[in-house]
Amino acid sequence: FQGTVLGFIGTIVGLIVSVFFWVSLLVGGILHLNYDHFRLPVSQIGAIGTNSEFFMALCIWFSGTAILTAAVGLFRTCRKYHFSFIPTLPVFVLGLSFCMLSFAPMGHPQHAIIGSIGLLFLLSPILSLIFWKKYLGETAFWISIISLLICLLLFLRFVPIFKIRTRTK
Repeated sequence: FQGTVLGFIGTIVGLIVSVFFWVSLLVGGILHLNYDHFRLPVSQIGAIGTNSEFFMALCIWFSGTAILTAAVGLFRTCRKYHFSFIPTLPVFVLGLSFCMLSFAPMGHPQHAIIGSIGLLFLLSPILSLIFWKKYLGETAFWISIISLLICLLLFLRFVPIFKIRTRTK
């Protein structure tokens, strides 16, 4: 996608939304008052009844909208240059999941289902390696591999040895 305006804009939107999301998690954790970033799930920051519920709903909705915008730009770039659009589908699903999660925070009956759908995003680096292999340069190939490995770090929270224990009073 080098040299395309849509690809460039999508990259910029993707970087901005990533930074915005992480900053919103930090600010939301402060607003929450009782949140521990090492011990509690991210969803707890915006859980129903918390001080940070409304703030996180807005941030998650904005993030989802920006992700959807980037996904549409990526999809249009793929169509324009006759690349497979299949690797863009998990990005679109993630944006949709974020938008829906803004209306179904932790404590809502549909939260777990909607949040699980967003995990399909983990397929995006794999699909890009499969469907865009002939278009990826060596740098993009390694970025896809590194992205996949970073995404897989999410699952370390389920491995007992990696669970961080905190002292309680």
